[in-house]
Amino acid sequence: MFGTTAWDPGIENEPSKTFVDAFQQEYDDLPPGVAQLAYAQTLQYAAAVERAGTFYPPEVIRQLEGYEYDNIGLGQEVMRKCDHQAQRAVPVVQGKQEGDQSENDLLELVNLVPSDQVGYDCDSGPAAECELGSYE
Repeated sequence: MFGTTAWDPGIENEPSKTFVDAFQQEYDDLPPGVAQLAYAQTLQYAAAVERAGTFYPPEVIRQLEGYEYDNIGLGQEVMRKCDHQAQRAVPVVQGKQEGDQSENDLLELVNLVPSDQVGYDCDSGPAAECELGSYE
């Protein structure tokens, strides 16, 4: 069965390897995709607060909107202003055969699809119907 995930430890690049190594040292296990997602997004929120010079939500939001950054192992990511959706590469995974699975190692990375192949423009799809309203 094929699917997608937030991130996969099988992504072979230096940022992913560094994250996997640090996670394994701390928890003696492979990190799940949600661990990378939580870590990467916490770093981005902290950086936005730092750029804004405040925790005041409207100022932090302004710092996140349209900001491009390198997402630990997934390459460039941007938080779009039109719908506040992160646009980034998407890992495609396949379930491992039962004999190849371990407790926290169930998926095999098949492909890392670039964001320009999986996203949609702000004037189409769900983004065109999104009304965020004022955050003041």
